[in-house]
Amino acid sequence: MSTYWAVAAGLAALAAVIVVGAWYYRSQSRFVHRRAVDTLVSIGRLKADEIAAWREERLGDAATLQEDPHISELAARYFAAPNDPNARPLLGRFRMMARHFGYADVVLVDDARQIRLSLSNEACLHDEFESALAQAVRERRPVLTDLHGGESGEPHLSAVAPLFASEAPEAALLGAVVLVSDASRYLFPLLHTWPTPCQTAETTLSRRDGEDVLFLNVLRHRAHDVNGLRVPLSRRALPAVRAALGERGVMEGVDYRERPVVAFATRVAGTGWSLVAKQDTEEIFADWRFRSRLILAAMIALVCGIFAGVLAVWRHAQTRHYRDLYASEARLRASTERHSITLKAIGDAVLVTDNQGRVELLNPVAEHLTGWSSAEACGLPLERVFDIINEETRARVPSPVERVLREGEVVGLANHTLLIARDGSECPIAYSAAPIRDAQGGITGVVLVFRDQTREQNYRVLFQRMMDGFAVHEMVRDESGQPTDYRFIAVNPAFERMTGLRAADVVGRTIREVMPGIEQHWIETYDRVVTTGVPVHFERYAAQFDKYFDVAAFRPTLNQFATIVQDITHRKQTEKALQESERKYRSLTDDVLDTTEVGIFILDAAFNVVWVNRTMGRFFCFERDEVIGKPKRDLIRQSIARIFEEPERFAATVLATYDDNTYTEQFECHVLPGEGREERWLQHWSQPVASGLYAGGRIEHYYDITERKQNEAQQRRLVSALEQSGESVLVTDQNATILYVNQAFERLTGYSWEDVAGQTPRILHSGKHSKTFYRAMWETLKRGEVYRGRLVNRRKDGTHFTEDISIAPVTDDAGRIVNYVAVAQDVSDRLRLEAELQQAQKMETVGRLAGGVAHDFNNMLGVILGNAELALESLGSASPLRADLEEIIHAAKRSSEITQQLLAFARKQMVTPRVLDLNQAVDGMLKMLGRLVGENISLHWEPGAPAIIVEVDPSQLHQILANLCVNARDAITDVGVITIRTAIARVDAPLPDVQNHESAPGLYATLSVSDTGCGMDPETIAHLFEPFYTTKGVGKGTGLGLATVLGIVQQNNGFIRVGSEPWKGTVFTVHLPLRDDAPEETAPEDREALPDGRGETVLIAEDEAAVLRLSRSILEKLGYTVLAASSPKEAWQLAENHAGTISLLLTDVIMPGMNGRDLAKRVRQKYPGVRCLFMSGYTANVIAHHGVLDDDVFFIQKPFSTQELAACVKKVLGHGDDTGQTREQEGRES
Repeated sequence: MSTYWAVAAGLAALAAVIVVGAWYYRSQSRFVHRRAVDTLVSIGRLKADEIAAWREERLGDAATLQEDPHISELAARYFAAPNDPNARPLLGRFRMMARHFGYADVVLVDDARQIRLSLSNEACLHDEFESALAQAVRERRPVLTDLHGGESGEPHLSAVAPLFASEAPEAALLGAVVLVSDASRYLFPLLHTWPTPCQTAETTLSRRDGEDVLFLNVLRHRAHDVNGLRVPLSRRALPAVRAALGERGVMEGVDYRERPVVAFATRVAGTGWSLVAKQDTEEIFADWRFRSRLILAAMIALVCGIFAGVLAVWRHAQTRHYRDLYASEARLRASTERHSITLKAIGDAVLVTDNQGRVELLNPVAEHLTGWSSAEACGLPLERVFDIINEETRARVPSPVERVLREGEVVGLANHTLLIARDGSECPIAYSAAPIRDAQGGITGVVLVFRDQTREQNYRVLFQRMMDGFAVHEMVRDESGQPTDYRFIAVNPAFERMTGLRAADVVGRTIREVMPGIEQHWIETYDRVVTTGVPVHFERYAAQFDKYFDVAAFRPTLNQFATIVQDITHRKQTEKALQESERKYRSLTDDVLDTTEVGIFILDAAFNVVWVNRTMGRFFCFERDEVIGKPKRDLIRQSIARIFEEPERFAATVLATYDDNTYTEQFECHVLPGEGREERWLQHWSQPVASGLYAGGRIEHYYDITERKQNEAQQRRLVSALEQSGESVLVTDQNATILYVNQAFERLTGYSWEDVAGQTPRILHSGKHSKTFYRAMWETLKRGEVYRGRLVNRRKDGTHFTEDISIAPVTDDAGRIVNYVAVAQDVSDRLRLEAELQQAQKMETVGRLAGGVAHDFNNMLGVILGNAELALESLGSASPLRADLEEIIHAAKRSSEITQQLLAFARKQMVTPRVLDLNQAVDGMLKMLGRLVGENISLHWEPGAPAIIVEVDPSQLHQILANLCVNARDAITDVGVITIRTAIARVDAPLPDVQNHESAPGLYATLSVSDTGCGMDPETIAHLFEPFYTTKGVGKGTGLGLATVLGIVQQNNGFIRVGSEPWKGTVFTVHLPLRDDAPEETAPEDREALPDGRGETVLIAEDEAAVLRLSRSILEKLGYTVLAASSPKEAWQLAENHAGTISLLLTDVIMPGMNGRDLAKRVRQKYPGVRCLFMSGYTANVIAHHGVLDDDVFFIQKPFSTQELAACVKKVLGHGDDTGQTREQEGRES
């Protein structure tokens, strides 16, 4: 009954918890909702009231202006005369209101609705103003406009105050004042602020606009939508739509983001605006959801606790009920089965018969021994089941049951009896029998108890036959229980043999009686075995018997102990002799192993250090006594591993051999210096000990390989030095078979190690050396001497190279040559540079020659050419001397061209590079080139790209083509073809057949001239560009043509390639840097007659009298007034003494006493407007040294013709500024 009421009370409590929890949950939810609603209502009403108050302030400011007669008067004056000083206070009043009352603008309009005054100068009238002004005039009071966009797009609200001429109702309208308020300054910040921290709450201001609701402020979650959001009135779930339709108060719905919200809607007094204060439902209930989860969890926990309590009460009641039932049943089963269990649990066999000797019961032991089950034997005669015979006589033994039934007494134990089981097996037993009597004392049956004696019999046999001595003793104690002696109970024959004590003499006697001098220590030792039951084992020397015994003692039963004794006298004597021998051997071994240079560790089966030699201590810097007996694992972890360069690797490798001591380990390790240790390399070698005293242990050897490692490092450094050497190294054996080559050899020859392994140096033979040369080289080497010389060898690709080589024989200790080492240095580039240097020296020599004679030669040529031209002009066309003079002029010009070729070859000529199209330039020379090569040779022109732009002097390009075409013509014996081609080529790597120059990477314009002539052999090509080298006959060439071409090409930063084979023609390819700009325009040649002067005065300064006379004659003939001076000093005197104006100074550049440049400066000091024309026959570098080849001077190169001098003088006098510093440069050094 109590259990029932407990369960009922628990269920009632459970229901109460659920009801109370639900009520609390609901009330808290309503409280949170009500609190949020109250907040929204308070904030909404507060903001609506503030907006209404702000509007009233605007209207109040406007009413103040309207009712102020002074304002109307000032406005009337301003309308009549805007510049009237009396109207200026109006502007000050407006500015004051804008500054102190926060207006964005104050606008004054007249009665015609025209803006007459605006503080911002950006005001404009809009539709809202028109309707507001009409209402204000009609009602004669200020009116507020609705929100509208300003000029900049910002929302504004304006207060319109009409101004009348007087206060009379019929007074005329003067105009109106418009107070413009920027909504973003007060109204929108008021809407955007929220008094409490909140993520989703906001206040919106909206109004109905047709069939839509227009949001007037910038929304919090749509800040990008500055023009106002519109939503249709059909979206009635939005609080703003419901407010526009007239609904007021608290409402729930979704906002413009489609998020559930709780909102409060109200109307702003005096407007058509609806103000909605809203907040996301999710945020309102966010905190409540967390608390509700806690409440729900608490309720669940409480419910679970109550339920668990009720369940526990019920289970307790059930458990107690079943426990009572089980106890009752257990008692019943114990009562009925106690005797059966007891009988079956007896370790002896039990057999029960009736008073007739028939079997009634066998316990399991009896069933096992007889071979009969209880059920099978029940009712059978005892003799059939219990068949026994005498062990010694094999005679049948009388039934013990018959004797008990006959005598009515207990029959005692009988030994030496065998039980014959059902299967015929025999088992020695000992048995006894007792009668079973009823209440009246009558015998109703017999109980026969028998025991298997097999183990006891075996023990007896073992006891008698065991080789070890065995004795059983009984402790003897005094009255206090302290051990005083022990008594012999039994001893076996082995004990008798070992001790000489007979069983008959000791059994039943104490140890003190047998051995009076026994120590109390042994009695106490055996007593501890008897008391604690803990066996002991020890070795003992018995002086009475002069023997060593191994004794093991244990407790077989209470107050007894047994000892097993072994005679170990012989073993002890052997061990002693062995220890003595081992000591002698160990001493000898220690002395031997301590002298070895190999470190040795010997470890036992537990990997403890049993021996270590002194060498090992020296390696690891410890004493022998410090490590012997200690676990090697601990030594490695604590001290040994840290001395190695890689301690973790060393420890892991060695400890792994201890974990699996079945294999041999070998590795190298590096010992770091410090703490008295030397740096060294060791080789660890260890293996397990298979037999002997330390079987299962391990022996470790540490070989010092420091010297080998140093030799290997030195060898690696040598090999690395050989590999990194810039000189080629080759090693052969005594038969010249290649054994080693370094990387420099591979780079130089192109052969890899795989290519030359097993080969001989013959693979490098170029055929440039005779057999006699090689024979002499080998004779030197066979004598053991070092051979030094220069060889021309062949690369893998077939090209040749020159190297300076040193070959040294290597001998062994017996003086026999075993190797040859060849060290070679490639000198191909050096030889090429030497050849180029020689060529440059030749060119410099020719250049010095040309430069040395150029001045005087040009002066003489100038005199010849000028006088011949003057003479030619003075002759008639029919004069017989005319042809002779023309020949003189032709020879002078030809001599001038040879001089220019020499200067071009020496790179000292005057050049005028121009950016031109190579195709156009070549095309313009084709007619001249055609006449040059003759009619029997076809000239083919194959232009490449449409426009190939280069920068070169056109006259130099003429020289290049003329020289190449002449050479091609001379190489053709009869008829043939000369082909001129142009193209654009990219050079990415140095080209192989470039002459006397390197090919820099980049884009180049190529000009090639090929012929079908006789071609050239390599020897001719090698000397082709040397000055004065020619293969033509006497009188057919100067040897300067190709040298001139090479000088011009290199002067223009290009290079030239030659390809030719005998009787297969030749190709010359000129590479010039490619330009990417447009070609320069070429001015047409002035082919008019000699330009005459207009009487201008020309001052000539020339130290060469012939040139001075010629120049004076030419200029005077052209109509100029000439002042001639043979020195700068004389020229200056003429300039100082001349009364008129000097228009031109024509001066030589280099003269004794003063150069032309300095003379020009002095003349310009007296005649600032004088023009200067410099002339010289010197080379370009000499002229440039005197500062004449600058961009701001005029220059003419000697020799010059009459036409050239006349044209140049005209150009100087006819062009340029007053200082004469602006001109087209006539020449500059490239």
